[in-house]
Amino acid sequence: MTLPPIHHWAVQLELQPLMGGHRHSVFRTYGGEPDLVFKTTDRSEAALAWLVPVMNTARACGLVVPKMIPTQAGTWHADGWTCETYIRGEPATLEDRTKLLEAFTDFHTKTQHLPQRPGFADAQALQSVETGGDVDLNAMPSTLVAVCRAAWRDGAAGPHSVVHGDLSLGNIIRGVDGQIAVIDWDECRRDATVFDTAVLGPATPAQNRARLAWEVACCWTREPDRARKLAKDLMKDAAR
Repeated sequence: MTLPPIHHWAVQLELQPLMGGHRHSVFRTYGGEPDLVFKTTDRSEAALAWLVPVMNTARACGLVVPKMIPTQAGTWHADGWTCETYIRGEPATLEDRTKLLEAFTDFHTKTQHLPQRPGFADAQALQSVETGGDVDLNAMPSTLVAVCRAAWRDGAAGPHSVVHGDLSLGNIIRGVDGQIAVIDWDECRRDATVFDTAVLGPATPAQNRARLAWEVACCWTREPDRARKLAKDLMKDAAR
C-alpha cells in the first residue's frame, strides 16, 4: 500500500485509509487540528488550481466544503497526491440532499461566467470532441457513443455554469454540527446545471437519461464493471 507523501505538507500524524474511494486511494490523519485527507489524483496543476476559487464561491453560497491545502512549495499536488481538510460527520440522507438545492442554485448563478476547467469538456462540446475530464469516447463502442450524445442533446440543454457533477449520497455528509457538507469535487467542471439540479430535485426522463449517459461515459475506463452495467440500463431506456 502506497502512503501519501505527507512530508510535502510538513505533516507528521498517524494515517489511516478511508473506504469508499472507487477511483482513488484515500487516507486521513488522526490527531490533527484540523485533520486532513490525502487523495491520489491525475489532475493537472491548472485543473486543481481552477478549483480553489470555485470552492470559495461554494462557501460564499452557504455550502460546507473541504479546504484545499497547498504543499510547502505552494503547489496543489505532490507526487500524485492532494491534501484537503477532513470533515467529520455521518452519511447524509435523501432528505439532506434535497436541502442543498437552494444553495446550489445560488452557486450556479454565481459561477455562470467562469471558464471551462482545464482539460475538461461539457456534454455539449462532447457532441463534436471525443475527450474531456474522465470521458474518452474513443474507448467506447460507436453505438453507445451515439446513444450518449443523443441523451446529452435531449436532456442537457439549458443554462450552463460550474457543476459539482457527482452529488451522490456518498459525497454528502451531515456534519457533527448538523450542517450538510459536500465533498469530492474531483469531477467538478463547467456544464449544464441539470447535472446537479436533477439530482437535488425533480427531473424529467430526458434529464435523468442525460445524467445516466454521463455516468456511463465518465466511468467507462475508470470503473468498467459499473459503466457496463449502467450502459445496459441506458441502452434499454433509449430503445423504449
